[in-house]
Amino acid sequence: MVIRWFVRTLQDRPKLLPVHATTLIKLRRLRRPNPLPATRHQSERQVVTIAVPSAPNLRPDANGDLRLVLFPRRAGIPVVYATAPAPATT
Repeated sequence: MVIRWFVRTLQDRPKLLPVHATTLIKLRRLRRPNPLPATRHQSERQVVTIAVPSAPNLRPDANGDLRLVLFPRRAGIPVVYATAPAPATT
């Protein structure tokens, strides 16, 4: 797994697109670019809001970031999750 910190932490100072509402199903349909570009992919400029279940699977990562499991791992399907920086850094 490749973690692109400059994208994840917005260090590349991207021009983000306007926020729009979506569903987890639509996010699940997104495909990872292959090969992964050296710069931010167009889909990584989109800011979305989603409805979260009333009892989300939210837990801290080892580095203090927060991880929300959107789709749990199933047979042959990888887990899908969203992360947010550690509260102390925002």
